[in-house]
Amino acid sequence: MEKLWADKIHGKCILAGEHAVLRGTPALVLPVKGKFLKIEYFETDTPLDLECTGKQYAIWDVLATGVIDEACKKLGLKRKELTGLLKLNTNLNLGAGMGASAALCVGIAKYFQFLGFLKEDIYEFARSLEDIFHGESSGVDIAVALEGKAIRFIRSGSKEQLQMNWSPKLYLSYAGNKGLTSECVSQVKSLFKKDEALAKSIDDQMNKAVEAMKDSLTEEMATGLPNFVNAMEVASKCFADWDLLGGGVKETMDKAKSLGALAVKPTGSGNGGYVLSCWNSEPPKDSGLEFILVGE
Repeated sequence: MEKLWADKIHGKCILAGEHAVLRGTPALVLPVKGKFLKIEYFETDTPLDLECTGKQYAIWDVLATGVIDEACKKLGLKRKELTGLLKLNTNLNLGAGMGASAALCVGIAKYFQFLGFLKEDIYEFARSLEDIFHGESSGVDIAVALEGKAIRFIRSGSKEQLQMNWSPKLYLSYAGNKGLTSECVSQVKSLFKKDEALAKSIDDQMNKAVEAMKDSLTEEMATGLPNFVNAMEVASKCFADWDLLGGGVKETMDKAKSLGALAVKPTGSGNGGYVLSCWNSEPPKDSGLEFILVGE
């Protein structure tokens, strides 16, 4: 059985800009090279078969089937027109804020592009597929999954490589519960109906955090690190103001701080998923928290 095509799509970590990115605020996002989806396509003369292995493989099988069917629908294809074997292997947790759904949508979009069926912009196509999961995809996860490098992203479609004169020591720790992106997005949006002035002020604070963080990375480390830490704390307060520290997030943040983290914040939707922490040195081992290195 001949392998015709393969690719590897990495997970992501948003440094700052969550939620507000839906309303035009930039977001800073990095790939997480240790977390990925590997996709391989083999030639056969039988109808397309899907084989998923790795973390939560049974759920991935169901979701991948749904994304393939949605892609076929968008492209005016019938599933029976496809042949071969598509293998997916991943160590990404679904619903954990690390871009698993984006990695899947990008992988499937690239598969249809390889077959020659996808002629349109792959970013827009993959983003439309991700709407299945989130109801309204900002596109930030799709963008970093396609780029595979640190970027500054704006929902209008602007994305540029993030300039970094130094690299902060960043780690992810799982809060123990999945964060439901669509529910968190709805919760933030509902604040605009209840108290628009407050909601806008939180978005403004997140925007300030993003710009301060971006600037800090272009400075010398001696001045950049304290500014980066301060920007992380501003972004973290936004999550507190949105009331998105549930799902074990606050407890995980408090634990990381007690272990010596310089700053901590949720990353992704909040109310579960992962917590991002910044350190002066490598976090302590056997601390009760898993620490996943972020960066390139």
